[in-house]
Amino acid sequence: MNKLRKLLPLMLMALMVSMTMVSCLDSNDDEQLSDKEKQNWLMNAAGTYSGKLYWFDKNIDKTKYPKQVDSLVVTTKMSLDNTITIYDFPVKLFFKSLPVTKNYTEQQLAELSADELAKLKRNDEIVKSAEEVGTMDLKMNFSIFTAKNSFLYYYVAPNPVRMTLNFGGASHDIAIAFISMTRGIYSSNKNYIQIYEAAIYDGKDVNGKDKLLDGKALYDNNSTGTELQDLIFEFNGEK
Repeated sequence: MNKLRKLLPLMLMALMVSMTMVSCLDSNDDEQLSDKEKQNWLMNAAGTYSGKLYWFDKNIDKTKYPKQVDSLVVTTKMSLDNTITIYDFPVKLFFKSLPVTKNYTEQQLAELSADELAKLKRNDEIVKSAEEVGTMDLKMNFSIFTAKNSFLYYYVAPNPVRMTLNFGGASHDIAIAFISMTRGIYSSNKNYIQIYEAAIYDGKDVNGKDKLLDGKALYDNNSTGTELQDLIFEFNGEK
């Protein structure tokens, strides 16, 4: 998780908030909140927030938009049962880290092996099917960690997302997993959440467990900062 803490967030504002959050949560002198204090903070933070969901998109023209960051206006709800919902999350974004044919020039495609080209075309089908699904609500659990000054800090654990996609001439049971225990901040009716996609699963293995697409996760301990930036989703909003 240290690599995640050091990774620069997508936006300058998010960077400032994230640095504050990591600094405070890593400090040894933070006081633990009592149950009553947690309940009071929860009552203040609960509600509906309108804001923007941000993500990195390697397909954005870097000459025009150097940060290659895209965004969408969304609504989230922070509930008293310690759950958060991001409404109408575009399903296609879960697959934006997959290489597709449009990422390659004609010359590069011509140099690929038959298996590599087939994989790219399969990814094209996955993205197309995800686009047809449209949107779904992304739900997560959260637990309050501590508070300092006017800021409430909490851990976020997104629930796996499941869907059926059609590609390769068949239906596939797809599951999206996330890194658990990422972090959020609430202050003065404003909320910031950062989550990381961790893996895409395609069906079950012989033991009945979710099987990784292409046999590997999107995130592992050897992931570089460049690879990780494509797995981040950030929400900034206010009541």
